Amino acid sequence: MTGPVPSIEPRLDAEIVQMAQENRARWRIPFEEPSIGVARSAYTERYRFRSLPPKTQCRVEKLSIPSRAGAISARLYRPLQSHDAPTALIVYFHGGGFVLGDAEGYERQSMRLTEELGCAVLFPEYRLSPEHPFPAAVHDAIDVMDWVSRHAVRLSFDLQRIGVVGDSAGGNLAANVCLAARDRGGPSIALQCLLYPVTDFRPYVGGPTYPSIDAFSSGYLLDRSVMEWFTRSYLHDAGVASDPRASPILAADLSRLPSTIVVTAECDPLRDMGQAFAGRLAQAGTPVEYVCAANLAHNFMGHVASSAAARRAFDSVVEILRRRMQSGAGSTPQLV
Repeated sequence: MTGPVPSIEPRLDAEIVQMAQENRARWRIPFEEPSIGVARSAYTERYRFRSLPPKTQCRVEKLSIPSRAGAISARLYRPLQSHDAPTALIVYFHGGGFVLGDAEGYERQSMRLTEELGCAVLFPEYRLSPEHPFPAAVHDAIDVMDWVSRHAVRLSFDLQRIGVVGDSAGGNLAANVCLAARDRGGPSIALQCLLYPVTDFRPYVGGPTYPSIDAFSSGYLLDRSVMEWFTRSYLHDAGVASDPRASPILAADLSRLPSTIVVTAECDPLRDMGQAFAGRLAQAGTPVEYVCAANLAHNFMGHVASSAAARRAFDSVVEILRRRMQSGAGSTPQLV
């Protein structure tokens, strides 16, 4: 995101600092309502530019998924190699504050994940705010998972190896999907991986806050002013921040959820809310693994072409997902 970038910061990766300094002018995003189209275009271009292209091609199919509010566009990525046996599937919910982000911007990352995990990746384009405020994105995410469950056999997905992954806003949606699946008795989800997730909107409407929000409020790629803009765009009403669907950390019951991975970044204002969510999951008895990527900022999965440290963190996430998706739902990691 935009904002002042520290010239010297001993904890934030030097390549991330350099990337932000060099690219601020090129991708300056005007976070005002009339410029939302410009903001979306800039985010898409920036995310794509900072993602590594795949080493090999994969099969890409454009889908139209029916939902309670109309068709949801999605892209399904599969490895080129054909397999007779059903394959594992990752359903990936993108970030962008519920306002930005699309399949085009994430195309390289989606292909890279497909290639390195050796499984299918489904990338749905849920409705964005402010045109479609809360809970539209939550409804779309739940409807996508219901559709996946109904069509898994036809699409050759292994029902025992379906996982959800989400970054930032998408981490919020992935958590919502798993809570809804538990409460409704399905669909079956083997794994949820939440990457620097938004789990609590209350700090951005004047509610209880976290130390990391104050420590990294400006100059760390996700300024407080930007998060407040996202919050206004998505929630419209500050009171909604206390709805557990907006702030999953407020869910009364976090037990009986899929095996979970929570990944945060050391220099991210959302770090502490992610860690707190992992702690609540562990207290409720949900198997959870918590990882904090040192020296990195928010959205590091989208910095891999600019930072060796971000690339190493990306590779670590891929390795965790590969191991866990291969083993299915039986893995029981520990909180670390």
